[in-house]
Amino acid sequence: MATAAVGLDITPTALVAVSLRKKGRAYGISTHAETPLAPGIVADGEVLDAEALASAIRAFWAEHSIKERTVAVGIANQRCVTRIIEMPRIKNTKQLREALSFEVADNLPIPIEEVIWDFHTVARWKDSDSGGEKERHVVVMAYRESVEGFRDAIVQAGLKVARIDLAAFALMRAGLPAVKLALVSEGEDTETESIVALLDVGPTTTNVVISRNGICELNRMVAFGTQHFTQTLVEQFGWELADASRVSLEAGISPLGGMESPGDPYSDARRVMQFVADPFAQEVTTSLDYYTHASGGLHRVNRIVIAGEGALLRGIDQRFAQEIHVPTSILDVSPRLDAGSVELLGAQHPRFGLALGLAMEEAA
Repeated sequence: MATAAVGLDITPTALVAVSLRKKGRAYGISTHAETPLAPGIVADGEVLDAEALASAIRAFWAEHSIKERTVAVGIANQRCVTRIIEMPRIKNTKQLREALSFEVADNLPIPIEEVIWDFHTVARWKDSDSGGEKERHVVVMAYRESVEGFRDAIVQAGLKVARIDLAAFALMRAGLPAVKLALVSEGEDTETESIVALLDVGPTTTNVVISRNGICELNRMVAFGTQHFTQTLVEQFGWELADASRVSLEAGISPLGGMESPGDPYSDARRVMQFVADPFAQEVTTSLDYYTHASGGLHRVNRIVIAGEGALLRGIDQRFAQEIHVPTSILDVSPRLDAGSVELLGAQHPRFGLALGLAMEEAA
C-alpha cells in the first residue's frame, strides 16, 4: 500500500510537516515534525534560494526519519491570484478553458505563458432573465517562476512532488469543517450564510482567505506577522530576538484568565503586544471591508478563524474580536482528527493548520 504524501508548510522561518492516514471518518497522524529554517531562503512566500531550501528539506527528512517520499506544498504570495468568473455554460471542456484563458489574460500584468493557472466549476444555474444556463468558476493563477521555485527545491531534495496547491484551499480544508456552515442569528431562528475569514498568521505576512459557503471568494496577503510583535519588543526593551520571541508567547496579548494580576512581570510587554495587535486588526478589517464593497454590500464576514504560528499568541482571538467586531476563534482541527492525534499535537495544532490541510487531501 502506497504511503500518503507529506503536507509540507514552508515558511520564512520553519519547515512544518504532517502526513495522515484515514481512520474511518477521522484522520490519524503518521508523521509530524517541525524545524527552523535559516533566514534568506524563503521570503514572503517566494523561494529565494532553491538549492539551500533543498538542502534544508533533505536534512529535515533525515533528522526526523521521515519515510514518505512524496510531498504536497501550499503556496501563498502576492503573485498568486484567485478570481470568481461567471459566464454562460460551455459544455465542451476545451472550449471552456479557451474562453477562461481570455479572462485570465485580462487579470495579469505579464503574458499568460508565464503563468500556471487552473479552474474549478463551483456552481451552475439557470438565468432568471434569459433562461440560459450559467456557471461560476474559481480560477487560480500563479506565476510559473514562483511555482517552479518550490518544485525545484523538492526535486533537488530527492523527493517527489504530489501537488503544489494554493495554500488558501488547504486552509479551508483544515478549518471550515470545524465552523458551522449555518450560523443562527442571536435570538432568531433564521439561518444566515457562512462567510468565514481564515487568517494564516506567519512570521512576516498573513494569508487572508475568505470563504462563502465553502467557496474561496477572496485571497490576499497582509504585510503583518508575528515578527512585528517580536521586533517591536526588541526595539522597546533592547532584548535579543530569541528572548523577545519567548516573551511574546509567555506574555500573550491577554493575560492568563483574562485579568491582569498585581506584580505581573509581563504587563509592560503585554501592553506593547496590544499596541501592535490593534493596527494588525485594522489591516485585516481593510481586507474584510474590501470584500464587502466588492460584493456590492451583499456579503459580510461573520466569523474569523486564526491559524499559523500567530494563533499561538494567547488572546489574539479576543483582541481581534474586540477590534474588528466579528466573532473570532483559533483554528480547531480536532473534530477531524482521532483522539490520539489530538493529544499528540496538543495546543500546537493551529500551528500545523496548513500542513494538515495539505495532508488531508492526500490521505483522502
